Amino acid sequence: MSDQTETILSAPCAHRVNSFCAFLTSVFLAAPLPIAPAVFMFGAASPAVAAPMTSASQRKARWYRYYNGQGVPMLSGTVTQEHMRFGYDALDSNMMVIRHYPPFTNESYAKQRAQREAQEAKRQADRNLVEVYINSTQATAQRDRILQEITGRRQFMQDQLTGMQKDLQGNIAAAASFERDNKKVPFRLQSDMESKRTQITNAQANIKALNQREMEVQTQYKAIIDRLVFLEGHRELLQTPNQRTVNR
Repeated sequence: MSDQTETILSAPCAHRVNSFCAFLTSVFLAAPLPIAPAVFMFGAASPAVAAPMTSASQRKARWYRYYNGQGVPMLSGTVTQEHMRFGYDALDSNMMVIRHYPPFTNESYAKQRAQREAQEAKRQADRNLVEVYINSTQATAQRDRILQEITGRRQFMQDQLTGMQKDLQGNIAAAASFERDNKKVPFRLQSDMESKRTQITNAQANIKALNQREMEVQTQYKAIIDRLVFLEGHRELLQTPNQRTVNR
């Protein structure tokens, strides 16, 4: 026990209380990290004494603190440009330091800014996805409607193709009969055969395009549905960091 503590304890009761408070104040002011003033600022009781000890990897950041140009500690629930400019500490709910982040250089700041912009772009894309499709169930139903329409159109075109191929075979047989009789194939029959060949080629190309479209829809909606299923279990990804802090 120090001489100062012994002097406080040996003084009269009222004087001991005042002196002890002054002693605590001097201890907090001399501390390198002003944890106690930050706790008082947010009206928190002092849970750090009774809280069980946990590793830094198990604790989540609740506050972010940096010291400005005048050495004054600044706290917020999100990381701002000033945090990155001066360097900052990530604090848990008991105001204990989880990790210290040094000040960013221009290069690292630009990299972090690009990452934040990419994350925000991804977040906005997810919001647009939810706004358009609502959820994975409705997206699945929409995919099935599109595939059903493709299947029906393809079946119709396949039936047409089969009919045109039969007609062409009949025309070819008729033309062969003229040739066997050493007769000239009528111009109208020749023109009809040429037209049927063109129609058959176009129909085959259209069916092939429908098959390609079917594969594209399957691939496109698989990505959409998988993402919606993921977001349904991680709704917080649709929120900005500010919103996540407020909702805690």
